This record gives sequence, structure tokens and C-alpha cells, in this order.
Amino acid sequence: MKDLEKMVAEKVYIEKYDINVIPYLTDVQIMIIAQEMLKQENKVNRDIYLSTAIFEFCTDITEDEYNKINHDILVSSGILDAVFSEVKNINKVVEYVEREESFNVAMTRFVEKLTDIFDRGVAGIKEMGIDERNDLQDAIIGKVKNLGGLDDENKNILDLIGDKK
Repeated sequence: MKDLEKMVAEKVYIEKYDINVIPYLTDVQIMIIAQEMLKQENKVNRDIYLSTAIFEFCTDITEDEYNKINHDILVSSGILDAVFSEVKNINKVVEYVEREESFNVAMTRFVEKLTDIFDRGVAGIKEMGIDERNDLQDAIIGKVKNLGGLDDENKNILDLIGDKK
């Protein structure tokens, strides 16, 4: 097998803009960028963050130089497209974000959180010394009665529910 370290992609020089571009993102960089993009409020902010991160990780433009350039200028001058076209695995960032936002992942996380809440609720009930369904029912009815503001009719309904054990 050939020496892979000698085959690592070299920086690409874009003469028109006088910059060097590293033509790939590492897995760690992909994860960092995607996770930060997920924190952004909307697509515009995500796109701006992606551009900023690509310039930070993949070009030799300093942070000071970058901060002096308006994002619209990056787009309209063509430098953004030029850099993005050289970084071959930007699509991995987009795939990561889309996967994290997918319905299935969201539902899985929701069910995990719901299960955790349920488990903590059951543990809390057991800590209160309530092991029987009737004890739980009495505890709930007692809490509702203690909240106050119930008229006599609603108190009677709670008493009836409590009596039907």
C-alpha cells in the first residue's frame, strides 16, 4: 500500500482571490459546524454560520480579515462559491443537520424524554410511600382539594371518585 500521508490533499490556491483553501473538513470539524448550525434560529443564520466556519477552518484568511468583509460581499464577489466548490465534503455538514432534524430522530428523542419523565414520576410516587393505585388516587384527590377554589359541587364529585375504589 502507498504511503497515505503523502497522498493527503494539498491546499488549493485560488489565484483570483489570493487565498489557499484546504479542500476538506475533518470529521470533528463537520460535527462542530453542524452542532453550532443547529443552535441557530433560522436558515439565514445557519448559512452565515456555515460560511464563517468554512472560512475559519478551510482558508488562510485571518479572523480579522474575515470580520472586515460583509457577508453579502462574500456572496456577490464569488469568493464564497469559489471556496465552497473546493471543499469537497461540505455536504456532510448539511447531511448531519438534516439527520438531526429528521422526524424519526425527533420522535426518538421525544420518546426518550417522555420515558425519563415517566420513570422519574414513578420514582417520586414511590418515594412518597404510595404503592397502591388507590393510595395514588387518594393523594391526587387530596392535592386537588388542597388547591382551593373548588365549589361544593366539584368537591362532591371528588368525594364520589374517591369512594369508588
